Amino acid sequence: MATAPHFVGIGAPRCGTTWIFKMLCMHPAVWMPWKEIHYFDSIDPETNSGYDIRDRGRRLRAGWPAALRRLAVSSVPGAAAATRRWLPLRAMHAPGVAWTYRYFKGDASLAWYRGLFREGESAGLTCGEITPAYCMLSPPAIAEFAAALPEARAFLMLRNPLDWAWSDLCKRLRAAGASPAALTDAELIARLAVPNGRSRADFGSNLSRWLDHFPRQRLFIGSYEDIRGEPGPFFDRLCEFIGIDRFPAAMRGRLREQVNSSARGTSMPQAVRRYAAQRYRAEAEIMARLAGGGSQRWLAEIEQILQ
Repeated sequence: MATAPHFVGIGAPRCGTTWIFKMLCMHPAVWMPWKEIHYFDSIDPETNSGYDIRDRGRRLRAGWPAALRRLAVSSVPGAAAATRRWLPLRAMHAPGVAWTYRYFKGDASLAWYRGLFREGESAGLTCGEITPAYCMLSPPAIAEFAAALPEARAFLMLRNPLDWAWSDLCKRLRAAGASPAALTDAELIARLAVPNGRSRADFGSNLSRWLDHFPRQRLFIGSYEDIRGEPGPFFDRLCEFIGIDRFPAAMRGRLREQVNSSARGTSMPQAVRRYAAQRYRAEAEIMARLAGGGSQRWLAEIEQILQ
């Protein structure tokens, strides 16, 4: 087997990556440390993801809650088995003290990054990670990613940009203690994330860079709508791409479970939707040209709104 990680989820955020992470964590053939390692975006001077794990202090502040949960599960007899049985969506491999020490104390180098998968690799499992910010990597960083992981497979998830913009906005507002329904259209528009050339909102541009600088045969392109509509067939295709068996029959019912929901049934006001359509049209055109499929429907919806 190739050197770990064997697969990497590169994004995009709010496109089902948490659902994929939880499902892969439940797969008996997969080992993942935790979601969002943020190695490649941290070492890319052209990417501003808001993370920099080269700073050990920041690494500790961001990671200590997950580390405590992992250590508790790994140290309490029977906790891991009980979690996998009764709370499978919260279950995951639980690296112990040695892994946690290496993560927090090591220098953020390529050797350090590869070492984060040592336990899973030693167990003969397929190892991977998901960091949605990788979708924003610059061309040199994507080329470095491809060279550093010459056999790893990557998957990129897309979404209707209008739905993504609303989900992203609702998440940020609720995190700040605000309700989307309490804001005026103008206030919502002022807070809406829009493409700026190199952001999480630049779906088409980010996809274009990856297709230009990463081997196409090692890149899987899926969509959030695939997960919402046909989670079983979608996950089967992803497992085949990664190189693992399908979910065991006894676990397939879990594929219908929802992990995250930011909008919570709240609809985007028409004025905000039209503004978003104007700002995302160019990115939707790139996606429709490069990815086809559902992205062509997203472009058609945007064009209809703008008529």
